[in-house]
This record gives sequence, C-alpha cells and structure tokens, in this order.
Amino acid sequence: MNQKRLFNSIFSLSEIAVVGMSANAKRPSHQIGFYLKEQGYNIYPVNPNYDKINKLKCFSNLNEIKDNIDIVNIFRHPDHALPIVIDSIKINPKVIWFQDGVVNYEAIDLANKNGIQTIVDDCIYRKHKVYINKA
Repeated sequence: MNQKRLFNSIFSLSEIAVVGMSANAKRPSHQIGFYLKEQGYNIYPVNPNYDKINKLKCFSNLNEIKDNIDIVNIFRHPDHALPIVIDSIKINPKVIWFQDGVVNYEAIDLANKNGIQTIVDDCIYRKHKVYINKA
C-alpha cells in the first residue's frame, strides 16, 4: 500500500487510545492527544496515574476501555512497549502507532505477527498535519 493510501486509511479511523497521555499541558502526549480530539477523533487517555485528564475519563490500561479502539498511540519509553502491545492484541486495534523514539523491535514484530499495522518512530501529529494539508 502506498503512503498516501496508508495514511488515508489510518486517518479515516476514529477511536484512538493515547497510552502514556499526561495531564501536564506542556507534554507532547497531552498536546497531541487534544489536537486529535480537536480534529474530531475520539481519544481515550491511558495512564494509571490519573482518573481524568481535562474532564476526559482516563483509563489505567487498555483493557478497561469498553469501546472498540482503532489506533493505539504509544507515548511510553520503548522498554514499556511490549506489555502495551500484548494488551493491544487483546483489544484488536487496526494500528499501533509508536511515537518518535518508541522503537522496540520485539513489540513491533509481535504486533505485525498478530496482523496489526504498525507505524514506528514517527509522530501522529506531524503525519496528520501533512495529511490534512494534502487531503
């Protein structure tokens, strides 16, 4: 699949779990999560340290989310990626997006072996900005 079709497909999805989302408005996970919300996506903050982030219910893990999740967007250290992918497999998202610097080959391979599309070491915000300017 070429890149344009790939990102058309990904950005047509609507349910995004933001794993590692921070309540701190200065953190990229917070800024990007709320950018996606402003763009019309349904975001699900995942961070066991918060009950809510800016009035949004915050989930302690992916398995607590009852809605179907299309994209799992990971804002965690690469050492934490494998358990997140293991949890992701249980909820069967279409895409796992490993943000800038989140490179864990074991986790990436596991996701791919389970039929989950991966985007690795890239920023969903930057890609979305390019997508909406070309769409």
